[in-house]
Amino acid sequence: MKHAGIILILALAISARAQVVTVSHPPTPREAGMGFNGTALASGAASAWHNPAALAHTSGLDAFFSYQRPFNLPFFLDLAVGAAHSTNRLGTFAVAAQSMSVRYQDTDLSAERTIGLSHGIYLQKDLHSSLAVGWTVRAMAWSLEPSVDGVSLGSDWALGLDLGVMGTLWDRTRVGGSIRNVNAPSIGAVEKHQLPREVQVGMTYEPYRGVITTLGGHKGLGRELSLQGGLELEVASALKLRAGVFSEPNSFTLGAGFHHRGLGFDYAFVSHPTLQGSHLVSLHVAR
Repeated sequence: MKHAGIILILALAISARAQVVTVSHPPTPREAGMGFNGTALASGAASAWHNPAALAHTSGLDAFFSYQRPFNLPFFLDLAVGAAHSTNRLGTFAVAAQSMSVRYQDTDLSAERTIGLSHGIYLQKDLHSSLAVGWTVRAMAWSLEPSVDGVSLGSDWALGLDLGVMGTLWDRTRVGGSIRNVNAPSIGAVEKHQLPREVQVGMTYEPYRGVITTLGGHKGLGRELSLQGGLELEVASALKLRAGVFSEPNSFTLGAGFHHRGLGFDYAFVSHPTLQGSHLVSLHVAR
């Protein structure tokens, strides 16, 4: 159990971007491969993590499953699943869930799980421009494995509210903004942990078909501003290559996506200045 304690302490120390009790990077490889700024980039079910207003651009059914290995550490497990469906007049609804755990000998020493309902709808749309808004209500839970003496270390949950807005012009330029945990939720039965409140803004520009650039910033309450930028190139009809950078900490990202007839596979690598890089993969279905 000495090793279990060491692993738990290490995991809690380096998972400064974990999911509920700390700040997380969304588990979406496309956005990760372009510097993580998905506020004006995300589409489909992935929008639930970046900007719910972007759901308004979804048509039909969109679903994905992703796996993330933060810092390439074997005791971290991060899984996510999401699905979105558009309606004729009520906009697009999505359900998304994520589970992150620290495992040791088939035991979850710490488990953080979320499930949320999102909605995005157009306020205005014509041939040249559009304006959409969206919201997400998310239930977040955190639990710890009992100690070696059998003492319960507790569990708790909270509700968070996210808001988003997105505007488009000529189908080439997108500008978006989102606020996470607007209601300032906290978690913890005895000692309260303030859940991260974050603001993110971004812009994407597509000068011509097959080339997308993105630029934006991310600011968490009490944290430094993180600047983010990325590029996506369509090198073949079904293959896209991606690259990006972001600050706090200074890192680079790389990625690739293969999409054909509604089926897709995406991969991203995220570097870190001191720890090992993180790997993200996802499967995507659109109908």
